[in-house]
Amino acid sequence: MRIRALSDVDVAEVVQLIRESFDPGLLRYMIYGQRGAGEYLRSLIGGSGHQTVTVTAGGQVVAYSDFHVGQSEAHLNYLCVARDARRRGLARAHLENFVTEHPRAARISLDVFEHNAPAIELYRR
Repeated sequence: MRIRALSDVDVAEVVQLIRESFDPGLLRYMIYGQRGAGEYLRSLIGGSGHQTVTVTAGGQVVAYSDFHVGQSEAHLNYLCVARDARRRGLARAHLENFVTEHPRAARISLDVFEHNAPAIELYRR
């Protein structure tokens, strides 16, 4: 598996991953549900943010992350991993990849739903 930048060929798989990863009742409050996930993802490609996917050797997208990048800080907008690929360190790898590629980001902020215990545990580590 490898982490690489989001590209147009990934959009359909990332849309599906987002739909599977977030509670449908909450999705409408998230930017992906408000504007349309595919349209939003395409608008990010080539921009100033940091959007990456983890792709298997067979080309399947199994994780996605989206960071907004500022001068000395960043915000993690979304991080999701396919159910069958969880507990393999992919979320952590996306965080480490971002930190490696953006060493001037002295601070990373994020929002997390209070009932999302696995994410809270990851971010605390």
